Amino acid sequence: MKKKNGEFGFDDEWPCVRGVFSECTQDLWVPTVLEEKRNGYFIDIGCSVPWLWNNTALLEVKYGWSGLAIDFKIKDNVHVEESLERGIPTDWSERDKSIVIEESALDIDYVSLFQEHDVPEIIDFLSIDIWPPESNLAVWKKLPHKKYKFRAICFEHDDHSMYAGRRQETISEITSLGYKHIQQDSQDDYYVLDEMKDSE
Repeated sequence: MKKKNGEFGFDDEWPCVRGVFSECTQDLWVPTVLEEKRNGYFIDIGCSVPWLWNNTALLEVKYGWSGLAIDFKIKDNVHVEESLERGIPTDWSERDKSIVIEESALDIDYVSLFQEHDVPEIIDFLSIDIWPPESNLAVWKKLPHKKYKFRAICFEHDDHSMYAGRRQETISEITSLGYKHIQQDSQDDYYVLDEMKDSE
């Protein structure tokens, strides 16, 4: 999806910054920390619809990234109606570099899934954002961390929500596996692979 003037992202300033797809500019943060890497690989858990509030759309259409987009019953997602009201497509077939996995993130065998799709052992970007937010940590713990690493991570904590209170537990869990917590906002925590940070 391109804007008429050739830029990427939405035509209007939605939700806050022109030229992005994500809700809190996560898709601008990733190219910043990864030095505008091209042809990278992502795992988008809780991908929702392909464009509205999506953390990986910009990476795919502007930088040529590919990856796995995982969510449960996408056609029933809360953002489908909102997308249609705004005239934004909801069909993932428009994102031909994404492989869509419509399963519950809590039920997936990630070892088998990653092997099936030849996922690289160093994955450039991981986004975790499922509902309810308290389940995000459970998804993180299911990932095969002994074999796979993530260069950059956006992890939705929703500490402002009714599920507040587990954020510090999550930060401790993720940093214990070799990641540095480098940034936060009201909705997400941001991490980079520790060895990558040290090499800067």
